[in-house]
Amino acid sequence: PAFAQETTTTVVDLGLIGFNTLATVAPSLYYRPIDHFSARSDAVGLGMGGANLARLSGPLSVSWSPAGLASVSALAVSVDGGVRKGSSSTSGYPTGLTIPQAPPLFVTSYNVSQASAPRYGAIAAAVPIWSNSTQRLVGALSWRRYNVTAAPESAVLDLVLEQGGAIPVTIAKERTERGAVEAVGPSLALRLLPGVDVGANANFLTGRLRASTSIDVNTGGGGGVVPGSQRFTNTYRGLALDIGGRAAIGDRIAVAATFSPSYTLEVTGGEFSTQSVGAPGAETVRIVAKVAGYDLEVPSALSVGGEIKATDRLRIAVDYDAQKMADAKVSYNGPVPFDTPNPHLPLDDGTSFHVGAEYVLFRPSWAEIPIRFGFRSTTIPYAQVDSSDYTYVYSYQNPNLTPEERRAITTFETAGILYDGTPSGSAPDGTGFSFGISLRADRIRYDLGAEFFNYKTHQFYFDSAWDPVLNPNPIEGTRRVVDDNGDYLPPTRVHPNMINVDRTVSTFRLSATYTFPDFF
Repeated sequence: PAFAQETTTTVVDLGLIGFNTLATVAPSLYYRPIDHFSARSDAVGLGMGGANLARLSGPLSVSWSPAGLASVSALAVSVDGGVRKGSSSTSGYPTGLTIPQAPPLFVTSYNVSQASAPRYGAIAAAVPIWSNSTQRLVGALSWRRYNVTAAPESAVLDLVLEQGGAIPVTIAKERTERGAVEAVGPSLALRLLPGVDVGANANFLTGRLRASTSIDVNTGGGGGVVPGSQRFTNTYRGLALDIGGRAAIGDRIAVAATFSPSYTLEVTGGEFSTQSVGAPGAETVRIVAKVAGYDLEVPSALSVGGEIKATDRLRIAVDYDAQKMADAKVSYNGPVPFDTPNPHLPLDDGTSFHVGAEYVLFRPSWAEIPIRFGFRSTTIPYAQVDSSDYTYVYSYQNPNLTPEERRAITTFETAGILYDGTPSGSAPDGTGFSFGISLRADRIRYDLGAEFFNYKTHQFYFDSAWDPVLNPNPIEGTRRVVDDNGDYLPPTRVHPNMINVDRTVSTFRLSATYTFPDFF
């Protein structure tokens, strides 16, 4: 059978590569956000729809505003983590595909969604350093996620081989990703007078992103198909500050703000490799490269929020976040062959509006059990991939061909894809609904939050701008090359097809805080 044929592998070493090459061979590793606001810890904030700035207390305040640390009156330790999983509906994918030396395959379904992944949040400890009747100085140490950079994804394509009966064929692509931009460092908060708090974080940034992809083909027992793979790594380093303030009138109303000045994130390029699926009878190609390092000037971020205590049991909060990531500037650490001297990352302005409510459902003598509901409307801070960013290159466009050789070509073939170096897509918008519940006692606190966030985006079929099998040129070979002046040639700028994805990302988060009033 065709599926049993052996394959050979050719290794291509690209040397040092930059964004243009990465965007060509692995678009999903290039088109992604660097998201500060979604990295914030605390299940309370998640359950409130992200409307949490003016109501902070405890060690996890470091993720939102260090001013919230001023409420700590005894040694307190907090931990936070969760899990994300995704679901989606997909449209616009082709109805079939053709593998060399194999019968046609007909698509029965294609699904691409965010892969499930655990998400650590923070470990933080805070303790009062000094206090008097009206003032308090609190110090804290924390390790937490500062920017989200990972985007794990799972894609499953089901097909039918109509030869000797409907034989099922499945192509599964799983990209697991670990890591983020992480922050470790001290924080200080000062209660200037009752109802007025200020604070600051010193964030020593570190972290690493590791992405590993496997592409497996199940031919219904045919065997012989070599799995594909892809690997990518880079590391982060930098120093960032957060400055926060909060003002309250008793327990009834509060306003707060956090400002994070611009900083430079040093990204050390890592290793990249990719190997194509071993289509029966076809050669597989393994590409290896070293990814260029760069410095990213991250724009400042601002958050403002407010809260009112409507009744003895009900609190309502509103937040707004903004970061002009479109103004981010990138510079390579050195010259990168075949890449633009002024590189771009596909980042866009991120804004988010949040509203949430908390109601104390039960109040026994030993604890409180509040519930929360929230909503957010968010512009995700990146420019999604757009088909106009890429253009097909045809065999007759080879500059080494003479006019006579070009005229001798009777039909055209796609020779590759060209990325123009400047992202032109728009930032996707999404909405999220959330809920949460807590158990608050004298010395312990457990918080649970959940969110369901939906947004629409578009991307390449199987993350390939052009692939002879999975994503071929839709007009391949359909026009004759008859004249050097352009008559009957394919259009000079033809862009690849894209698919539409309606995503829902579910996040579940658990936080715990323990207080030790007798420790000192």
